[in-house]
Amino acid sequence: MAKVKTANSKKVTPNETADSEKMTSKEILEMKNQKNRKRIRFYLGFNARFFINALFIIALFGVLTFSAFKSFTITKSETIKYQDKSAIDYRVYLKPNDFYDTDYLDKGMAYVASLIDSINVRFDYDFQINKKSDIDLKYKVIAKLVISSQSNSKIFYENEYELSGEELVKLEENGYKFNKDVQIDYDYYNTVANQFRSRYGVNTKSYLDVYLQVSEESKENGVDLIKNETKTSLLIPLSEQEINIGLEENTVNESKQIVKPSKFAWGSRNYLILDAVLFVLLIIAFVSLLKKVLIISRKTSKYDKYVNRLLRGYDRLIVNVKTAPNLEDYNVIKVESFEELLDLRDNVKEPIRYYVLSEHHKCEFFITNHNDLYLYVVKSVDLEQE
Repeated sequence: MAKVKTANSKKVTPNETADSEKMTSKEILEMKNQKNRKRIRFYLGFNARFFINALFIIALFGVLTFSAFKSFTITKSETIKYQDKSAIDYRVYLKPNDFYDTDYLDKGMAYVASLIDSINVRFDYDFQINKKSDIDLKYKVIAKLVISSQSNSKIFYENEYELSGEELVKLEENGYKFNKDVQIDYDYYNTVANQFRSRYGVNTKSYLDVYLQVSEESKENGVDLIKNETKTSLLIPLSEQEINIGLEENTVNESKQIVKPSKFAWGSRNYLILDAVLFVLLIIAFVSLLKKVLIISRKTSKYDKYVNRLLRGYDRLIVNVKTAPNLEDYNVIKVESFEELLDLRDNVKEPIRYYVLSEHHKCEFFITNHNDLYLYVVKSVDLEQE
């Protein structure tokens, strides 16, 4: 028998043949069954591998897209509208006198300055916004005494008095309403203004500017989203024989809008790690698919060149067959090269059979001799890696 390499890379010698003849037919059959069980033939064709590779990339891309959406969030820009409204109400409380039966006079009347004891001022404020927002609202009430020239309105003297400390309101809903009451000691401020005029002998025009100062501020990502300040004021004339406070109101009624910019935020760290792993796998799968595309795009692959060279060079010795051998019926011995099949063919005088398993990708050359089948397999994937 010809010297042929088996799966165990041993040479078949006469002594081994003699030993095998001593074996019983049952032992030989059992040994063949064990070999056949180990050699279950499974081959995934090139087209199938190409299709699976493409499906794997599509699946990876889908999972990566889903994971990417979970990794970060993008909020669209939106328009936020808000409105400020304010109102003033007051009562003028009187000194004891022989003319008025009540302790106070209502808003909008004419008042005798010498009869005024104090003024109770009520500020009402209404802030509304169309989106639930986290806004800091601060407010305080200030009275500013101003003494100016009667002829050219240049200021001689001014001073501010805080009538209430600054108060903070945290807005977490779509609006907020509050009111603030302050008591104005009219007689005190009027006395200061009169003393200044009499001491320095100048014609003055004096008034007390009582105002509610409201500051609204909201930040996102360190950037001012809303930064607004309003003043609702009441001007109270001083050093006058009679005054009309109602004509000096200055209230707020304004609507504004701002555009809230789009926001990008990273999500879970676990999703970011998953994104990185999926991206690497996607690159690997894409490179693998690209290699297969290059194989398809070549005019003649290494596999086709090699197989065609064998078929042309040994045309007299090779027989094309349309049916694959049933490996269950033979003791299959794989050889490592076509040259070994040629050596065996010279010894056993049997033709080399050629069978195509997958066009352009896999074929078999084999020789049968009694119960033995000598097999040489050619795969495109093996040749392309060389």
